[in-house]
Amino acid sequence: MPSRQPTRRGTRGCFNAPHLAEAWTQGAMTADFAQIREVAERVAARLRGAGEVHVTSPAGTDVTMRIDGREPKGWLTGICRNPGEVSAYPGGEVSLPPLEGTTEGVVVIERVMTDLGALAEPITWTVRDGHAVAVEGGDQAARLRELIDGVEGATNIAELGIGLNPLARIGPYITEAKKRLGTAHFALGDNAGGYGGVVECPLHLDGLLLDVSIEVDGVDLVRDGVLRA
Repeated sequence: MPSRQPTRRGTRGCFNAPHLAEAWTQGAMTADFAQIREVAERVAARLRGAGEVHVTSPAGTDVTMRIDGREPKGWLTGICRNPGEVSAYPGGEVSLPPLEGTTEGVVVIERVMTDLGALAEPITWTVRDGHAVAVEGGDQAARLRELIDGVEGATNIAELGIGLNPLARIGPYITEAKKRLGTAHFALGDNAGGYGGVVECPLHLDGLLLDVSIEVDGVDLVRDGVLRA
């Protein structure tokens, strides 16, 4: 685990740089990060101080969670303005960890997921008391079950992320796909390493949701993939 002393002392920086040269000149990295930052701050403001979030998607996601007191990370926009601020490339999301034990329902992951790459078919998580208690959906679902089996904290619903980048491409790389405007992503595993939660786990596995609707305390934030903030 790298030291956090530089961040505490005010060092700023970005991580998760694209590993392919073309990803620096096409897609998400070519977006206007300053404009995305403005949108991200509005989205973060809607989430800050809220209580319940409800996420649905045409593929079958229907899940609720509590976010009371959790601080939205409105800074994943490729810009680091403040002392100690970090960001991730490509820019374009706001995320937070649901309160542990509060997420309930069904999450349907589409197209791409960390460590699995492009998905041949959707993967469905049944979620109870903040944990994925069942993972279904073919060979890649079986692979996901193998990845999390016996790993402490790996079934924890660790993150809700909201994509804000209009130029991000939906492809085999989750680091870009999850930034796409109109998408959301959920993660399994660690929510303590910079996310603001308390579950420590060696895994943090993101999975994509398309054309989402997100209600915050009963009011639309995103509806059918269209941002309302």
